[in-house]
Amino acid sequence: MTRRNPILAETGPYWTLPLPVYPLELHPALLHEIEGREDSSAFEAYMLMIFDDVASHPSGIMEIVVNPQTRCACALYEAKRPSRPLSRRFSNDATKPLWLKARTAQQAANKFYRAIVEQAHEI
Repeated sequence: MTRRNPILAETGPYWTLPLPVYPLELHPALLHEIEGREDSSAFEAYMLMIFDDVASHPSGIMEIVVNPQTRCACALYEAKRPSRPLSRRFSNDATKPLWLKARTAQQAANKFYRAIVEQAHEI
């Protein structure tokens, strides 16, 4: 089941509920952000699939790490893009990791999405 983007109620994007994953499944840039922190073992890892349309394939994923005790979260968005114009091959591009205050993965996803939209982060 997917959730509708709370900012744009009539259109996508849509995303899945946060799914727990093993930290090693996360993007290296996100792992690098928590690596070496005193609280690195307290972070929980999550992924959410992003859909531009309910009937389409995922257009990307949101990856999130959250430490619920400190309300500290870090997230990035990884999108599929054609590797060159008119190509059928895709490459993955990602935003830079962004630190947020959030207690849950869902809170982090909502805040991260707003930050991307409001700050027009380039992927």
